[in-house]
Amino acid sequence: MITQPAAAPAPQLVNTSQPAQFNNYSATVVPSSNVFSIWGIVLGSVAFLFLPVVFGPVGIILSAVGKSKNESRSTVALTVSIVGTVMGMILGWIIGSSFGY
Repeated sequence: MITQPAAAPAPQLVNTSQPAQFNNYSATVVPSSNVFSIWGIVLGSVAFLFLPVVFGPVGIILSAVGKSKNESRSTVALTVSIVGTVMGMILGWIIGSSFGY
């Protein structure tokens, strides 16, 4: 016995008298990387031993940029950069004063 194919469903009418409704929720942007934060951590760590006056502020600036971009490691980077800069200056002062500079 040969059967007839099923009929397509009837198209549904769309009410065009009402405007489309959208929710007021904004999308949360999730960063795909932590590049600025990682550089902030690296430069803050380097500032502890080498040229804290140069590497420290650059690490702090990069960490602040990462914080403005909502990177997940930006708080750690900012902390490491500030502590590395301050401790590097203290270490430099101690070493410099021991050599009579």
